[in-house]
Formats: sequence, structure tokens, C-alpha cells
Amino acid sequence: MSCLWCKTSSKIKNMILVKIHQDQRKKERQVFAICDSNLIGKTLEQGDIKIEITERFYKGIEFPEEEIVDFMREGANLNIVGEESMQLALKNKILEPDSIRKIQGVPIAFICNF
Repeated sequence: MSCLWCKTSSKIKNMILVKIHQDQRKKERQVFAICDSNLIGKTLEQGDIKIEITERFYKGIEFPEEEIVDFMREGANLNIVGEESMQLALKNKILEPDSIRKIQGVPIAFICNF
């Protein structure tokens, strides 16, 4: 975003959004969709892999980073997409770097604990 009155620009940080999907049959089972806001509505394709970053699944609420980390630690099922979301997960040792795959340069990780 550029300032109209000055020659500087400011870079706006993407928001990390969290959407919590609850299994209606098993209330304790949840999926946390964690995604960088700038990816909502995009489709990532590479070879035979296609991932749609839909509003329905990923567009959630912005939470403070501490709460997002709590969701990541508590969640048995995580679906993480985007550079900022992934950096937060790595910084807090939620996952290992070798758990991350890149599709069209965008990092993704799926964590399922049984």
C-alpha cells in the first residue's frame, strides 16, 4: 500500500485465519484449517495434485498468534497452508520441516493424529 502524501510504502502483513470444523457426531473431533488470508479463493495445482483454498473450508477468523499456537498444539487434525502460517507452526515446533510440501511454491501440511 502506498502513501498518497509521501514516497514510502508500507507492506501489510497477511492475516492468519483459523476455521474450526466440528464433527457433529463426535464433538471432540475437530479439524483446524489454518491459512494465510492472501490465499483464500486460490487453486494450487502441481502434477496430479490440486488443492482449492475455498472460503467455505479455510476462511475463518483472525486470532492472536498465541491462540493460533494453542489451536495447533491441541488439534489432532491440522490443515495448514501458507508461508506465514507455516512459519508460525515451525517456530513453535508444531511440525518438522520435512512434513511440509510445496505446491506452486506455497507450503502446505496436513497433520492427522489418531
